Amino acid sequence: VAEVFCQTDVNSTENLITVPSIEVFVKDYNRLVEMCSDGAMRSFCFQRLQMLSSAFKMHVTANGTVENEAQSNLLGTDFYRTM
Repeated sequence: VAEVFCQTDVNSTENLITVPSIEVFVKDYNRLVEMCSDGAMRSFCFQRLQMLSSAFKMHVTANGTVENEAQSNLLGTDFYRTM
């Protein structure tokens, strides 16, 4: 469970996130399990992920060298160099 408070009001005790009750959580969880168990939904999602994966691989094949070159020209902005 996460609690998020307003940064500007240090003395505030009002949580910015509403934590659902256990009944609401269980109801939502059961609905999610029901959707994941649906065969048609699983087939659609699998086919969609396969299509997106091949589109990404095509993008990497076509634009990988250009992106690597552009990334290497950005000196000093690498995450590991800032640590």
